[in-house]
Amino acid sequence: MPMSLRTKLNDSKVGVGVAVALLAVAAIVFGHYYFSLASRRPDVTRLYYSDDDGQSYFKDSVYKFPPFEHDGKTAVQAVLAVSKGHYFLGYLMRYTPQAREALQKKYDDAVKNGLPVQRIVLDYMAAVAGNEMEVKLPGSGHPWIPISRISTLDVRSPSGDLPDQYITQP
Repeated sequence: MPMSLRTKLNDSKVGVGVAVALLAVAAIVFGHYYFSLASRRPDVTRLYYSDDDGQSYFKDSVYKFPPFEHDGKTAVQAVLAVSKGHYFLGYLMRYTPQAREALQKKYDDAVKNGLPVQRIVLDYMAAVAGNEMEVKLPGSGHPWIPISRISTLDVRSPSGDLPDQYITQP
């Protein structure tokens, strides 16, 4: 006489085997979900920059305050944009000379005195330097404008669409 599924599961060997298999599947699903989310977290120690007016971009330390020298060229921060799943360089940013100099001094003093660099620099950026930035569209012929006028930038994807989001960190 054939055994019913319930009878097979009640058999300790089969029940334990099914339980182990279900736990293994759950562990695989959890691991995949957890590690795929971890890989999407931005790297808060790095930003995107460009040293060719937005033709390309690279990653470097968040403590490089643009504009700065990179391989003999002037680098500025690059902000990527996403439109319909396609990434492109949306706009460029740099600090005014006064804000850049003050940020560099805050950073150098914090390092020299063993103070919490990230907190000191971020606090200063939020309080002062963030208002002393300039932005522009990539490519020649686009002027630098104060960040307070960022709404006048007409950021468009290569196909002419508006961006869905902006990304500053890798």
